[in-house]
Amino acid sequence: MPNCLLLLYFLRADVYGQNGDFERAARDHQTAIDTVPADSTAWAALCQILKDHPNVQKEGAANWTTLAAGMENALAQNSSSNQGVQGAKLRFALFTAHDMRRREFAKERQVKSEAVQSDATEASDARGDLTRGALAPEPTVNEAEAASQAWQHLKAANDLEFSRQTNERSFYESKQGQSARLEQTLKAFKHGAWPAGVGAAGQRAPVFVVGMMRSGSSLLEQVLASHSQVVGCGENSVFGAHAESIIGHVSAAIRAGSMENLVVGVQQSAVGVLSEMAKSCIPAHRQVGGPHGVTRMVDKQLFNFRHLGLIHLVFPDAPIVETTRNFMDVVLSIYRHNFGDSNGLGFSFNLREIVQFYVECRRAMDHWKTELPPGRVHTVRHEDLIVDLEGSSRALLNHLGLPFEPSVLDFHATTRHVSTMSAAQVRSPLSLKGVGAWRPYERFLVADMDALELQLGLSEILGHTWREDPPQVKEVLRSPSRHDGIPKAKKQMT
Repeated sequence: MPNCLLLLYFLRADVYGQNGDFERAARDHQTAIDTVPADSTAWAALCQILKDHPNVQKEGAANWTTLAAGMENALAQNSSSNQGVQGAKLRFALFTAHDMRRREFAKERQVKSEAVQSDATEASDARGDLTRGALAPEPTVNEAEAASQAWQHLKAANDLEFSRQTNERSFYESKQGQSARLEQTLKAFKHGAWPAGVGAAGQRAPVFVVGMMRSGSSLLEQVLASHSQVVGCGENSVFGAHAESIIGHVSAAIRAGSMENLVVGVQQSAVGVLSEMAKSCIPAHRQVGGPHGVTRMVDKQLFNFRHLGLIHLVFPDAPIVETTRNFMDVVLSIYRHNFGDSNGLGFSFNLREIVQFYVECRRAMDHWKTELPPGRVHTVRHEDLIVDLEGSSRALLNHLGLPFEPSVLDFHATTRHVSTMSAAQVRSPLSLKGVGAWRPYERFLVADMDALELQLGLSEILGHTWREDPPQVKEVLRSPSRHDGIPKAKKQMT
């Protein structure tokens, strides 16, 4: 009976969460924990909700310390499965709890620092001094201790999952196969490889969002889906599912030397993809076409960066949008999230594998930007979207051939199903707290990242060392209001 109850609580909480009712979701997860205190799934889900929605529970390091103690007890009770999936889930959740403790201690330090700085400013005004302010103090012992505990659990969780998933021979076979296919694709699709007159051109072509996971793509899709003529289809890519079939038709036409077969085959493929996308993505109450109807469907399967050559062949007018984010923020954000048995994401549990995947993605995108027609790929930096939502949105909509609508600035008020790990963030106003979020864990990353920088030539790929931030990130980090969210002069929402 407890297992049936747990399933019911979890399913109901999942529905609540996907629809934005996080208080009820949290209550159901807490009830599940009260029923079975060692249930790792409920602990993990509860921590994620409380992290993303601090108003659900009163903020404070003490509350997170209590949660962490409860999970430590659950880990001890679950000793028989400590080395398995359940142990990994609990350790990921323990990382979240200790990381939130660290944040609360950092917030307390910041408040004290601002109070000292305010007093110093008043004193300098009274004396007529020209120099004002004071540097924020170094992290406290409490912060350092919480960060250390957080990292200990995070590394253990990732090591457990990576060991479990890579025990299967298929992991490395799949990785090698994907890399080999990408290499063949990049060799086949170069400037001049796309024959004229092939493909479906038109205003209703899909929008393809590609890039690295945890790079801000869910936020970007939410912004676009807040436009009256756009609908977001999420990560279930219709095109990706048909890619192998399309490649087969194209290859057969080329072998037969028939341009007519190529044109007809590609056109049929385009019609099939559009029809299936419309059926699965566009709600019944939304009108298709017309001045106020849906004219753009967003395919957010990020790994379609492997298929951009084929996408350009089938949809030569389809907008392609690349999402990017500060390298180390991407790396740590992937490493700190538990993607479980998600197909093709086993690399996310190992720093080396994450960085290698990043390098592969970067190399592919550099290729497409060189070989595709100029301006074909529009790049949106996550940091730019946060700091200048209106400017970034206008440029993005212009790339899609759509007029600007103020509703995109109110993206967090848009009601739609979001199934990614960023579901909470896209329903909240913009925040800069994720910029530079990797820094508190820098000391734990040094050995691995220094070695990878030498082995993979990261400095040449990034244009800077792994420890350095690019100029746009440095500008954000210098913002005096960073800990509160968006700099006041650049806030887009009231």
